[in-house]
Amino acid sequence: QEYFSREKNHEILMSSWETLLKRLKDQRGGVVRVDITCSRPWPKMVAGAADKARSKLVGAGITECFMEISDSCKNARTDTAQPFFVLTHEDGWQVMYHPKKKKEGLLAFRLRDDP
Repeated sequence: QEYFSREKNHEILMSSWETLLKRLKDQRGGVVRVDITCSRPWPKMVAGAADKARSKLVGAGITECFMEISDSCKNARTDTAQPFFVLTHEDGWQVMYHPKKKKEGLLAFRLRDDP
């Protein structure tokens, strides 16, 4: 298949959630980033997003993609750190994407921060 459905994108992110959460706990907070630029089929994730979201995910061109979890970005219902796909654009902006199971997910933008 040429793309991953929104449900599949959600499943991929959530299947990594426990591992990311454990790494976050082990390092006592902060941010955990896992670079998936070369190791995962992230273009299929982008291709499966709704048209409006996809154009924002692609932006000025994608230079890297990773999964991220941070103790500063929590799910409002569960008060637990929420994982995101983060795509870095050529112009330095990053888009954070959390696909939901039943509808298009959250998009947030920030300037790249080099840790």
